[in-house]
Amino acid sequence: MKHTYLVLLIALLAIKGETYAQGYATDALRFSQYEFGSTARIKALGNAQTAMGGDLSSISGNPAGLGLYTKSEFAFTPELMNYNTTSTYFNQSTDASRGQIGISNVGAVFAIKLNKFKGQDLKKGALSLNFGIGYSKTANFGNKILFSGINNQNSIANFYADLGNSAGGTSLEAGSLPDAAFESNLINYNNTYRAITNPNPTQEETIIRKGAQSEFNLAAGLNVGNKLYFGAAVGILGLNYSSDNTFTETGTLSYSDPRGNYQENYANNYYQRFEFKGTGVNAKFGMIFRPSKFLRLGANIQSPNWYTIDDNYSESLRTRLTNNPYFTDQEVRSQNQQFPTYTYNLRTPAKLSLGAALLSGKIGFITGDVDFIDYSSMELSQPDSYISGELAEDNRYIVNNYKNAINYRLGAELKAGPQFMLRAGYGVTGSPMENSVQDLEIKTYSFGGGYRAGNLSLDVAFINNTRNSSLSPYLLDSGVNPVATSKNVKNGVFITLATRF
Repeated sequence: MKHTYLVLLIALLAIKGETYAQGYATDALRFSQYEFGSTARIKALGNAQTAMGGDLSSISGNPAGLGLYTKSEFAFTPELMNYNTTSTYFNQSTDASRGQIGISNVGAVFAIKLNKFKGQDLKKGALSLNFGIGYSKTANFGNKILFSGINNQNSIANFYADLGNSAGGTSLEAGSLPDAAFESNLINYNNTYRAITNPNPTQEETIIRKGAQSEFNLAAGLNVGNKLYFGAAVGILGLNYSSDNTFTETGTLSYSDPRGNYQENYANNYYQRFEFKGTGVNAKFGMIFRPSKFLRLGANIQSPNWYTIDDNYSESLRTRLTNNPYFTDQEVRSQNQQFPTYTYNLRTPAKLSLGAALLSGKIGFITGDVDFIDYSSMELSQPDSYISGELAEDNRYIVNNYKNAINYRLGAELKAGPQFMLRAGYGVTGSPMENSVQDLEIKTYSFGGGYRAGNLSLDVAFINNTRNSSLSPYLLDSGVNPVATSKNVKNGVFITLATRF
């Protein structure tokens, strides 16, 4: 019965996700929109690295780039992130922010020259086989969203009533959300469950999100004649995401019982915690072609990420009533429930990346990438390959609503002296939705610089990432859902320290 109720809650609530998706389809998209892990140098270039090579980012990006190394290298990249969100809810604007410190990238490349027989042409054939090992963060989920306003359309009690009606019958499962709402006098029953709250309640929600996606990669790159470079990598994936959602509604309610007619003030707090933990694998195959010292062309194919994910969900509801002689400022109902862990598989889309770079030894270079991704190829299943009813519905939603998308990135580096470099970049993550009234593109601006002194280097990058989203604190059978729109701004500072040996 608990699992049935959880499926019902997920179907109605849509995992508290953005209003353009439903159920686990929202999570499939969230865990499929990620970028290659990279150093501060590549971050400053808008993350354009498919054709460049010779950077630690090649371990998690295009592994063919490892073939351009002539020396071994170790690099470490810490990050400082700041998230700012401006939300509008029933014409009221609210700001929220939070910061985070972490590790973006760390790894090493080991350059190995292949032995040549005496008299062989040292510019032909396999010249080196280089290996890389590294950790990269491919997505940051951290954020804080706050919105509040006076809802002149409905109440969260209407959501509790919908849950009660969907459960069917006059008897509600003890300890369930609609049962707690019924005992709190937020809803009553007269052939159907209905809300008894009065119009225009004040509503507020705080959402705190944490976690990241990451890769641990083992990669190799082969240099053939200083013209062709081939690479392959295997990634071991980690996923950790949590969202703590606290919704508060205050207002008045009216009801009658044998003791009389009452109008009371109420404060309803509905807390939810969503937690996803997963592991997975992927593979990458790439190449870089140097037709001349001024031009590099790159291509990389990344397999889908195959994840196994554990979904843990818990909720609690508390209501206080005042102005009632029988309940004087008293908590009339408290409900806490932890649901069983739900395990499922996710296959993200494969990704094809193409890149080109124009180089000038004295001036610098310009580089650009294009990614092709088919989000409609995402698929959800269960560990035994069985696809349950709710996952089958989400898969149908994915096929019917997601589409092919194109990402592109541009970057440039200018030599400001024999040891100093200046960099800038721009990137766009294309919208994954077939039909959407929202602008779901993610735009990223970046800039930075670098310093080289012998085998030591220091690179710094700043990124600004902007995306728009909307979410509903609850969804109703009537379709009249309250919607908060948000502008999410992510700023990050990355510093890479590296040494070649």
